[in-house]
Amino acid sequence: MSHRDGSEASCRKCNQRSDRVSVDTMKSLRESLRCEDAVSSARASEVSSVLVNLEKDIEDCSVEIARLQAQIRSQNTKRDFLHHVKQWGQSILAPVRRLPNEILHEIFAYCMLDDTFTVAKDFGMSRQPAWVLSSICSKWRKIALSCKPLWSNICLDFKASHESSQHAFHALSRLLDQSYPHTVDVSIIGFSNAHSRLWDCLALHAHRWKHAEFEDVNGLFQDPMWSTLRLPALESLTLNEYGRDLPLDLEAFRHAPLLRKADLRGVLPDSLLLFPWCQLTHLELNRFKVPVFPALSACTNLEGLKITVHHAQVLSSPSSVLHSVVPFVELYKLKTLHITLFGTSNRARIHSLADIFKAFITPSLNSLQLCCQYLSKHFQGCWPQSSFESFLERSQCSIRTLVLNQTTFSPSEVQKIFSSLRTVTALTIKDASFVCLTAVSPTISQLSAGGSLFKTGAVLLPNLQDLIIHSRCRRNLPSSAAAPSSILDDTVLAEMVKSRWIPDTTYASVFNIRCLRSVSIQYFAPGRIMNNSSRTILESLRADGLKFVVQVNPNEGEVTSDSETDESSDGLE
Repeated sequence: MSHRDGSEASCRKCNQRSDRVSVDTMKSLRESLRCEDAVSSARASEVSSVLVNLEKDIEDCSVEIARLQAQIRSQNTKRDFLHHVKQWGQSILAPVRRLPNEILHEIFAYCMLDDTFTVAKDFGMSRQPAWVLSSICSKWRKIALSCKPLWSNICLDFKASHESSQHAFHALSRLLDQSYPHTVDVSIIGFSNAHSRLWDCLALHAHRWKHAEFEDVNGLFQDPMWSTLRLPALESLTLNEYGRDLPLDLEAFRHAPLLRKADLRGVLPDSLLLFPWCQLTHLELNRFKVPVFPALSACTNLEGLKITVHHAQVLSSPSSVLHSVVPFVELYKLKTLHITLFGTSNRARIHSLADIFKAFITPSLNSLQLCCQYLSKHFQGCWPQSSFESFLERSQCSIRTLVLNQTTFSPSEVQKIFSSLRTVTALTIKDASFVCLTAVSPTISQLSAGGSLFKTGAVLLPNLQDLIIHSRCRRNLPSSAAAPSSILDDTVLAEMVKSRWIPDTTYASVFNIRCLRSVSIQYFAPGRIMNNSSRTILESLRADGLKFVVQVNPNEGEVTSDSETDESSDGLE
């Protein structure tokens, strides 16, 4: 439809205004641009009229675009609203809505096992898991508010400067009120008199403390309040004053009848009588000084002991600190002993280790773990074998589980340890992340039965049935290449396992040896895999019944199971 005269017309079908300037008119204008003749007055008048109509068409287009954009916005809003309505319908049909309130209550409580409310500078209520759960819907909010454990893990970080002390006090008060009367786990980091109001608020609920941890709080226990404070629900305690030379304030916790677990990192006080040592079943002494053995002698119900010996520490000899009629530290219920050697001084370290073996009597001991941290290879040659043998003979214990964690003993020392522990059925070897320290391959090689199988008593750890190895070596080696002693040699491992695979119990009993039933290997170094020849040997044993697990780059905290493999496993089970 052509309208050269600028008259308006509408489409009969869609009732929309048509263009005032036709396509033919546009082509005529384009052709006129190429003409070299002068423009006549009639032609000029016609072009002026076309320009007026073009302005009107442009204005109509702008109006139509605005109308369409408004319609698009309206449709977008409608679409978003329909999405929300769809989510409402999906929420109604969600399986979680069919769970009973009691199950949701347990789920909410479980989600806070490893989460704490940290009242510090960056404290934010909206970011705390409990508040997130309570803001989902009215049902969840009601359950969250009734789930007392959800609000019971509290941390006061006094080292962080609070932006608003009033806000922190309000937050702490709300948590204590919301968790009442459930027991609470408290953690206090640092102490400042400027925040005594927060401490006073928390101390009013001391009768609800179940697990308490105090770090760098020197001066806090000087408050007279502690002399009358009662801790009837306290079960575990951690005191960390490693950076200070002042003794730990243990007297403040004398009124804790349920205290069973203590982690003490600092200097023990000279007076030990006011602390409930006899109640403890698990004790960790980390980088302590004196007096150690008198405290241990008082722990008559101790079942687990973790002791860290620093190179600069001097342990008191039992004969100098105990009564003459009690020459040894007798721990008749102790089942697990974990000794960590820390530092660089050979002489002080080995004397402390020897003193431990000379002092203890542990007839119920069934698990021993030896760990070295940040040690040099010069520790080799310092293992107190005679003291260790005397300890075993004196205790008459049957150690079933042995863990060597980053130990730097020489192969001959490891052989002495193995020869003294014939009752071990489970062995764990964890090598160091830095090379040239742990003699892994020689240690594995010594466990091989081989030709020594026909010599009575010649096989080390004859009752070994379960073997776990954590390898942190950094590179792979060809099948034909000899590995340094600090790197796990897959060939040596495979040959050792093969030599101890004796499924016929009758045949094995003739030579006083048990069949190695389970082997778990965990490679923590990136890209570390087992070589093909060793893999072939172990796969054939797996087909015969050996429980074999290989994990590549597992998490350090994972526990390997014989019945399942990690997602990163190479396929062996």
